[in-house]
Amino acid sequence: MNLHKLNSELLELQRLIGIANLSLEEKNEELRRLNSALSQLQLNKSDFNRTKSICIEPEFTTKTLHGNNAAKIHNFRENELQVSFSAISDKDISDAENRIIEQINQIKQEIYVIESNISSMETQHTNVNRQKREVENQS
Repeated sequence: MNLHKLNSELLELQRLIGIANLSLEEKNEELRRLNSALSQLQLNKSDFNRTKSICIEPEFTTKTLHGNNAAKIHNFRENELQVSFSAISDKDISDAENRIIEQINQIKQEIYVIESNISSMETQHTNVNRQKREVENQS
């Protein structure tokens, strides 16, 4: 192999390693944002479940609310509000958590592949550098 070809190969490997490192940084940032979003969602889920009782537990009686209105509000709380709270908390938030976890796992896999590629290219770079030194020593 001639020196010019080896130098070109080294430059190309350096360029590819640089691109892969940028991609790795982007994926790590994406992973950080997804982990942050998952933590925030879990905090919001806890807050949501704590505030659920504020809407569902207050008791309305004929003494605190006039006549039939107390029964209507009680029925509304049990038949609509409580069901809505349960449906949102249990299904929607859990689905969102699962989607974020799936994305986190996918990004982790992509990071693994990128790191493997970088490692392989660095090994190639080392080998080409060794070949370059051998050619230079022969000259």
